[in-house]
Amino acid sequence: MNNKTRRSIGLLVAPSSENNRGIIQGVLNYIRENPDLKVDQRKALPNLAWKELPEWTGDGLIAMAHTRQYVRMLRRKGLPAVNVSSQVNDSRIPRVHADDHAMGRLAAEEFLAAGLRHFGFVGHMKWPNHENRRVGFSETLAANDFECATINIRMVEWIFEGTEQIEVDIPKLAKRLAKLKTPVGMAAGNDLFAYAISEACKLNKAQVPFDVAIIGNGNLRLVCDSTDPPLSSVAHGAERIGFEAAALLDKMMQGQGNAEQDLVLPPKGIVQRRSTDFFAVEDQLVLKALRLIRSHIGEPFTTIELAHDLAISRRMLTTRFRKALGHSPGEEIRRAKLRKAKDLLTSGNQSVEAVGHACGFENSSGFVRFFRSVMGVPPGQYRRNYLASRDNSAIDKK
Repeated sequence: MNNKTRRSIGLLVAPSSENNRGIIQGVLNYIRENPDLKVDQRKALPNLAWKELPEWTGDGLIAMAHTRQYVRMLRRKGLPAVNVSSQVNDSRIPRVHADDHAMGRLAAEEFLAAGLRHFGFVGHMKWPNHENRRVGFSETLAANDFECATINIRMVEWIFEGTEQIEVDIPKLAKRLAKLKTPVGMAAGNDLFAYAISEACKLNKAQVPFDVAIIGNGNLRLVCDSTDPPLSSVAHGAERIGFEAAALLDKMMQGQGNAEQDLVLPPKGIVQRRSTDFFAVEDQLVLKALRLIRSHIGEPFTTIELAHDLAISRRMLTTRFRKALGHSPGEEIRRAKLRKAKDLLTSGNQSVEAVGHACGFENSSGFVRFFRSVMGVPPGQYRRNYLASRDNSAIDKK
């Protein structure tokens, strides 16, 4: 197809982070499937700088517009545009982004599964995405009768073409962390704040993850892998965000899209690293059992098999579990499978049968019976209820 007939997309997404590069890749994946589109590529990298926008000529824009100034620039340009940031809600510019509330919920469920009883959230609550992640985190804890300490960080911030460099007062953060009971599960608004928590722990001589378990947000591998110990983090699913943003923009450029649409996508899940390799259990045998249950979550693992692997009688294993956790090993296996099932049902589009297999059920009917017996509704209905409540929440915030 002649390039002159192809509609041109401008990408105002700086390739400055792994998430941004994932979004760009998702857009490119969509364009490969739709050859009537192209990305305006003036240089080696397929992105525009914001300063180039006033003079740019093309057909549509996908932007990481995380300030009101950037959103105003998009509106002034007058072209179909999609924002891939959740920071600024302007009904005139549709957004495609990951579900911040669900990210907070995932972090809380991870800490609860580890047996933690003390929790905190660190972020900059003036940013809507941090506040929404905090709400998802604290509401999930509250539903389980736990409280969450909130540490609202003031910091110096510079923004250069979408690149955020954040300077946190580490000694001040360390003093606030020192006031929390341990072991504590700390969730962060993003991976840079998770790194700050890790550095503050060093000042306090607190061990990560044994005194302070940490979950970041964004899964920036350069940050997560270089921190000692490496940081667990919530992955957004950036490529899907880019793909769906391109699909929406394509419709808008053809006059078919809804200019007020706000597409909220489930996060990809938590990428496990050593900052959460911890269960808040003193009994070393029970601790080993919990790790075995997690590693066998996709198998039809039973209490008998668990006791065999631990070289202990089933009765003694049950006694140790009840003393350490207040419930039986069989109940722990069921809870682990339920957590996994709820995570998969609300963070992806796998079939009910596939979710059941991933949770160790040999057939979908057994999985449906199990899920309904605990949750009161079958897994498909649970997913529909979750999506409906999430969509209603997004409408209420507009």
